Amino acid sequence: MPRTGDGFRLDAHVAASGLTPIRGGARTFPRHVLTCPANSLKLSTMEEREAAELRSVEEVVDRLTAKYPGIDRHEIEKIVAEEHQAFEGRPVRDFVPVLVEKSAKQRVKALEQA
Repeated sequence: MPRTGDGFRLDAHVAASGLTPIRGGARTFPRHVLTCPANSLKLSTMEEREAAELRSVEEVVDRLTAKYPGIDRHEIEKIVAEEHQAFEGRPVRDFVPVLVEKSAKQRVKALEQA
């Protein structure tokens, strides 16, 4: 039976799966998505936001390189850069690193299987 409190929904299967609940609903995301410090949510300048996004995208490269050691890091960097470029000019940037990781992971996985 789910417990709710303070905006969090906690399920035994969610806790066991390694997913972390997000405030305000039952949607869950992997823990690595939530690794930014709480004060980074209050970034005041566009430059700081862009720098945080670029750091997150660099972490995507690191995770994919570790997960797919058979694929050259340079190739993974190229794929991630192409996927990141696809979001250029989009007004909402909050989930860009997550979306980049998802699409890049699909491409790297396909490349590994080829």
